Amino acid sequence: MELKKVLDYEKIRDPRLRNIPFVVRMKLDLANVKISLSDWNNFGEFEKINLIDSDVSDNERIRMFLGYLKKCLTKSGNSDPKKKFNISNIEKPWLADEAPIDIVRFCGKAGIIYNWLILDKFERFLLFHAARKNDIEFANALALEMPNIEKKILP
Repeated sequence: MELKKVLDYEKIRDPRLRNIPFVVRMKLDLANVKISLSDWNNFGEFEKINLIDSDVSDNERIRMFLGYLKKCLTKSGNSDPKKKFNISNIEKPWLADEAPIDIVRFCGKAGIIYNWLILDKFERFLLFHAARKNDIEFANALALEMPNIEKKILP
C-alpha cells in the first residue's frame, strides 16, 4: 500500500489506518460532510486508499468524492448515509486569504515559520489543526514533512 498523501507522522503512529488520515479529514471538511471513526473503520483498504487519493480540487470533483463516499458508506452497512450529508457549511478558517489570528499566535509560540500565501490547502488545514489542538509536537512534525512550514532555529 503506497500512501504518499498520508503524513509520515501518521504512518508511524497508525500504520493500519485505524484513524481517519488528515488528508481525508480535509476532504470531508471541503465537502461539508462528517463521518465517524466507526464508519472509517468499516471501510475496506481499497475504499480507504481511494478516499485518500480522491481529488477534491473543484466542485465537480467534490461531487464525485461525495458519490464515492456514499457508496462506501452503503457498502459498509451504514443504513442511512444521507444523515452524514446533512451537515451545514462547516467552518473553514484555514481557507481564508489571511492567516487566522489563532494560527498566527500558535505558530509564534511554537516557533513555526510559514508564508500563508504559498501554503496549499492541506498545509493550511494541518496548521489549523495543530493550532486548534495547541499541539506543538505535531507542528514540529509538520515542519519536518511539509516544504512550506519550517521550525525557527534559535541562535
